[in-house]
Amino acid sequence: TGYYSATGISAVSKYSYGDVTVTNSGSITATAGPGNIYGYGAEAIGIDAYNYYGDVHVDNSGSITASSYSYSLLAGSATGVSAFSYYGNVDVANSGSITADAESNSVYYGTSATGVYAVSVYGYTVDVANSGSISANARSDYYSFYGETTAIGVDAINIFGDVLVTNAEGGSISA
Repeated sequence: TGYYSATGISAVSKYSYGDVTVTNSGSITATAGPGNIYGYGAEAIGIDAYNYYGDVHVDNSGSITASSYSYSLLAGSATGVSAFSYYGNVDVANSGSITADAESNSVYYGTSATGVYAVSVYGYTVDVANSGSISANARSDYYSFYGETTAIGVDAINIFGDVLVTNAEGGSISA
């Protein structure tokens, strides 16, 4: 639990060629809020896996919940799993549950919630496989002037390579 930000697991490799691997079969909860009334919004991330040169692997068979509530000028955000690599491949496998829930009362910017955010810039593949449940919920108390309130179940991006998102029979992705 954090006033401005909260992260359940942070796994980072910046300057080595090794891989970053996070495996969860338990329960992870990250709750952030209310943020600073005149500044930063609240940000919650369940698993944050980052690698500059190598691959990123996240395997979840447990429960991940990221929740933020922001009562500041800037909106908050919640991300269940964030997996990012500049030069490596990214794969996220979920057979458990991932929930991202964000609420904000900012009149300037809309809040955002993302279940799985998987990105590679120069890697060959981004692969997200789901046989469990992934949900993202975003709510804003007011109309936002400079940004929409968004909820994304799976956001998979690869600048120069392939992207594969699989939702197996019995799996659910909702936003």
